[in-house]
Amino acid sequence: MSETTEVTLKQDIENVDWQALADVYGETLGPEDPAQLKRTWTRSYATVLAYAEGRLVGAARAISDGEREALIVGVVVLPAYQRKGIGSRMMAALTETVQGTAILLTCEEDENVPFYEKAGFRAHKRVMALGYRGGYAE
Repeated sequence: MSETTEVTLKQDIENVDWQALADVYGETLGPEDPAQLKRTWTRSYATVLAYAEGRLVGAARAISDGEREALIVGVVVLPAYQRKGIGSRMMAALTETVQGTAILLTCEEDENVPFYEKAGFRAHKRVMALGYRGGYAE
């Protein structure tokens, strides 16, 4: 059984410290530009930021038309805070916000597949990508 951590979820981007968000991405998915994060997060349909012990420890967002489809992107939790229920709470908050749409996401790391399956996601036979920075199937 995983240990849980007291976490506060924030679903707006008012007063976000963009450098802190860039630092979280830097420790997980790789370097990000704080100014670009501000631009892309401002245009997102839904966002969720996780705070624990007074610091930003997780983030995720959804791009959507609000009716038919949604794409969840940039799901991150700092390594020291993983397996404590934070990612699950963030995913639940996002999927509730885009409820009623077909929700898609990409999963670059095989070890993350069980996490997303636990959240109800299922692999599909084919997803095509163009211009995506992530890995491609061979």
